[in-house]
Amino acid sequence: MAAVFEKVVVVPTRPYGSVRLQLPVNVFVDYSLANRLTSFGPWKWPAPRKMVVAFRSLIPKRCGLGASRIKNWRDWLNVSWQRASLIGRSDFLSVSSWAKKRKRPDVVYTFWLTSSSAALKAAWPEVPIVSRVHGGDLYSEVHGWQSIPFQATSVQALSLLASVSDHGRIYLNRKFPASTKKIVTRRLGIPDLGIPVRSNRKADQVAILSASSIIPVKRVDLILQVMQTLVSSGLNVNWTHLGDGPGRTALERALSVDTSNSLRVELRGHVPLHEVRQELVSGRYDLFINLSLSEGAPVSLMEAQCVGIPVVATDVGGTSEVISEAFNELVSSSASLIEISAAVRRGINRDSKESTWRRQHWSANYYAAANYTSWATEIREIARLSRVRD
Repeated sequence: MAAVFEKVVVVPTRPYGSVRLQLPVNVFVDYSLANRLTSFGPWKWPAPRKMVVAFRSLIPKRCGLGASRIKNWRDWLNVSWQRASLIGRSDFLSVSSWAKKRKRPDVVYTFWLTSSSAALKAAWPEVPIVSRVHGGDLYSEVHGWQSIPFQATSVQALSLLASVSDHGRIYLNRKFPASTKKIVTRRLGIPDLGIPVRSNRKADQVAILSASSIIPVKRVDLILQVMQTLVSSGLNVNWTHLGDGPGRTALERALSVDTSNSLRVELRGHVPLHEVRQELVSGRYDLFINLSLSEGAPVSLMEAQCVGIPVVATDVGGTSEVISEAFNELVSSSASLIEISAAVRRGINRDSKESTWRRQHWSANYYAAANYTSWATEIREIARLSRVRD
């Protein structure tokens, strides 16, 4: 963005920590919206503040709850949907109020499809709004809902909506047929991590890597069960998992009762991105595994393909686009332990020459330098055409 725009203002909504990058001279970070969203009086408690704002706004009907009362009546009975709807309502009001007090930009780009997109359009009706959409902000079924609060309103507000996968684009086209002309696929990307250095792995051991938060949708506990199944069939397995989350305690408890000497597990917890990538290029791993129930376009799998590691993954969302089944293993999200274990065995025995093909697939589809340059240029052109019309 900095390369094609004179000025870029980054407005985080829920920042964690300080900026760790050296920003270009024409890029600025504005925390004023974040402060508005995460403070209530003397407190820095985002959830209570959001609820107060949301309930207060129910009196004057300044915005809807983001769904049809008749069509989605089951959602209205769902507590998690009600909470998400109220938080979305709060964000809509706070963001639109914040934006109205600021000079309008030439174009707005939101990385997630939330009520903020609709709020910015309400505040700046003449400004083109462009958004990405990934997984949790795309598929209502992931949450057990029929709809995502404010999704329809936000889609309508946008000038362009970029799904990170063809799967997501097709899903949205079916859901919002009137908006198909502005729903496109624009892929994510990563830099070239390089080719792994050969390591002296033990011939009688299999090294497997996974990386994700330890939350229910990622099913890291199922990965453990697969590792145990592989060991019971005679393999010696070294499994390393990068990532943390609320499910880690249960995972450690399950490991504490596993007395097998053939299974070695490293739960590294949260590690910085550069360390994740160091592991991938280390040459220590025979396979990468991801058994998530839902994905947009998983970056971890892009990284695995970039370095040529074979992958076993569930065929959900855009996963089959990130990894080609021609030289990886895709399994159903309902696959059994035996079926997944068999896929792992096939994966670790794939021809070593396929590593080059995996890198070629990544380079052709998920190379950041190519994807992001064209994407930034496209957004600049949207801004230019808007100024011409004005």
